[in-house]
Amino acid sequence: MWARAFRLRLLGIVVASVLLGYLIGSNGMQPEAVTPLAPPASGFLVANLSIQPTEVQPNEIVTITVSVANTHDTWGIYSLVLMIDGVREAEKQATIDAGSIQDLSFSAAREYPGTYTVFINGLSGSFTVEPSTPQLEEQMIKEAEVIKEVEVIKEVEIVKEVPIKLRRFESVQELEDWLQQGDRRIRLRANSEGIIQFCGVCEDVAMYLQDRAIEDGYKMSIEVLSRDEYHRWYGEWLDDGRLHAVNSAIIGNEVWFIDFSSDKVWLAAYLDDPK
Repeated sequence: MWARAFRLRLLGIVVASVLLGYLIGSNGMQPEAVTPLAPPASGFLVANLSIQPTEVQPNEIVTITVSVANTHDTWGIYSLVLMIDGVREAEKQATIDAGSIQDLSFSAAREYPGTYTVFINGLSGSFTVEPSTPQLEEQMIKEAEVIKEVEVIKEVEIVKEVPIKLRRFESVQELEDWLQQGDRRIRLRANSEGIIQFCGVCEDVAMYLQDRAIEDGYKMSIEVLSRDEYHRWYGEWLDDGRLHAVNSAIIGNEVWFIDFSSDKVWLAAYLDDPK
């Protein structure tokens, strides 16, 4: 009886191996690309470790796939554990019918360059994270640029008149009306996480508004607010070492501040104010 049971079990393993090879071949894979079978564990066979792609950029997703065959004559549950560089990364369980093969996939990503070793239930492989250097990015940008030759048919000189003498705004209403004119708005672009970085933008907005005022014949200055001044007007604190730029316009005896990026206009001081 013992010998007969041993032969039946061995026959089941051989049949499962043949079935696995047939299914792999039907998927168009070459025999030499098949990963050797891992030692059987409780009637299950693990094979065909696939890592795609094997070379990635930082934080790029790597898909890790293996095939599991059930050599039992009944269905069973099998657990797979993904280890990367000896550290447990993830675990999955698969319910597999008798004599069936099932593919299971994991996803992984790494931030820092280097080669990472993958181990799943007796099978091992690796993937490499390539360094992303500023020089490489600059080279890619240059390669993407297309330079076209343009034939100049006629040269035209465009002269724009700018008032030599600038004047102040005569009223708050005139200032507000002027701010509403035109469609040249500052567009801020969010990063990949959807966050808009304001560092280094407020001064650009202030310089843009000052240039626009000069083009239209108005006097307008740029003011730099310290942390205390910012807290006074906005009720919030800037980070240490940070400043905030706004514009200022004198209307009569009043000094008005304009924060064009937030559409905020307010009376800041009087010319005869000792403070």
